[in-house]
Formats: sequence, structure tokens, C-alpha cells
Amino acid sequence: MSESNEIPDPMPATRKRTSATAKKAVAKKGVQTLEVKAPTPLLSLDDYKKDIIIRWQIHSYEVDLLGKDLQFAYNAVSKQFVTVVEFIKTRYQAEFSK
Repeated sequence: MSESNEIPDPMPATRKRTSATAKKAVAKKGVQTLEVKAPTPLLSLDDYKKDIIIRWQIHSYEVDLLGKDLQFAYNAVSKQFVTVVEFIKTRYQAEFSK
């Protein structure tokens, strides 16, 4: 078996047709068309306004909680960072002051 160095094209440029000619759409006689009416709105404008206000209150509450979580994480990490810096300083001075 010989190996080919060519990579097969995953997306051919054109679509292959099963028949030599394209099939044309044929209009059927005697087909009735149904008239579709737009549905009536189930919610009023006041309902949408109330929904927006409630969603904004939920958003504000969650952003406040995110701020508190980020502040807690910052305080925890900053305390550990100060501890690590002090440890490195003392070890550096102990090692190189000899």
C-alpha cells in the first residue's frame, strides 16, 4: 500500500448531487392554504415593566453578593501574601547575610 501525503479536504467546495439534473418544485393543484393570524399577546406592558424591575432587583442583589465574595477572597489572599513575603524576606536575609 502506498501512503499519500495529501490531507483530504473535510469540506468539499460543492455539494454532490445524486442525479444529473436538479429537480424542480412542482406546484400541486387543489391545495388549500391556511391563513395564520398573529397570536394575541398574553402579557401586558405593565407585566413586562414589573418583570424588568424584578429582574433588575435580582441582578443588583447578586452583584452585591459577588462584591462581598470578592472582598472576602481579597482579604484572605492578601493576608497570606503578606505572610509569604515576610517569610521570603527573613529566609533571604538569613541565607545571604552569612
